[in-house]
Amino acid sequence: MKWRHVHAACFLVVATSWHLGAVAQTGDIRSQISTLEREASTLSQQVTAKQRQIDALRSRPSPEQQELVEARRAVDDARAQYKAVNSADNESKLKNAEFKYTLAERKYDKANGEVTSLKAEIDSLKQQIASRQRQVKTLQQQAAEVAAVPKPAAVDPKQQQRVAEERAKQRQQEQELEKTRQMNDAAQKEIERLKALLANKEAANAGAAAAKPAAAVTATTAASAAAAPAAAPTTKIAASAGTAGLQRLTTTTEVVAALQALAQRAPTEARRNKEVNEVAYFKRQLNGKDADKAMASLRALGNSQFRGEVKLNPGNYIVVLGSHRWPVEIADISPSTPFVVLLDYSDAAKPKLQYYKAALEG
Repeated sequence: MKWRHVHAACFLVVATSWHLGAVAQTGDIRSQISTLEREASTLSQQVTAKQRQIDALRSRPSPEQQELVEARRAVDDARAQYKAVNSADNESKLKNAEFKYTLAERKYDKANGEVTSLKAEIDSLKQQIASRQRQVKTLQQQAAEVAAVPKPAAVDPKQQQRVAEERAKQRQQEQELEKTRQMNDAAQKEIERLKALLANKEAANAGAAAAKPAAAVTATTAASAAAAPAAAPTTKIAASAGTAGLQRLTTTTEVVAALQALAQRAPTEARRNKEVNEVAYFKRQLNGKDADKAMASLRALGNSQFRGEVKLNPGNYIVVLGSHRWPVEIADISPSTPFVVLLDYSDAAKPKLQYYKAALEG
């Protein structure tokens, strides 16, 4: 039913557009033709006026004018003889007289610069007239083609109403899509801003952490790394552990909110007592055993906030952070899909681990 409405809408739009377009196009063509014809008529009048000026100049007494008159008389006589007796000899005499008249005309025009100038103006005017005549002919052909196109059939008023409703619905959908696009753009810009902010916090924390005694750093790192192997067997953990404290984010809106919260929790300035990085393991399970594991190195941002990356394959996982375990299924991904991991370790007894596809950051 929806497609029939769309088809009807298309038909009505085409029909209405054709009618309005044809009327407008025909009226525009007629207006152009009328304008060109008026311009051509005005140019023809100018040619006639300038030709009269030339005739008046040539009629003034002068040796060149007398020669021109005699040459004109010779042409008239030769033409009369050729009409009386159509022979090759008379035709040759006529052509010779016309040639002499042309020479006499050129000689006169050369002696009278004003005539030469007027003739040049006449030639220019004639070219303009010819150009407008060609344009009129082209426009007349276009008008004939428009008139020859068959008119679409009349449209039912009910159909017009349905079409109007469909078009209103389409405009509403376009507005909603544009609003969504703007929201996505704004979210993307906010993500980029937060990523830059977190990178600065991470760099500040790393610089302060490097100043701590090497032995303290080594001992803390070793204790963190040793915590993962000390876990109980996988099968027992998966059976008893819950998912509280572990959250997967699936939308850009959730990612923006998580990054904003992380940025607020992290310190605005580097503190003297800085943390070292943390490590989280994503252990993929197969037949109740660890098939492989991916390590997420979580870089310290300060104030017990961490951020890192890891690449995961589809499967069932046990997420390990120190003595904490979370079973989770990650099936809707391709092999080696990049993920971002956020950690709030402000409460060591109840850490909060969030992860999401890196593609959500743009």
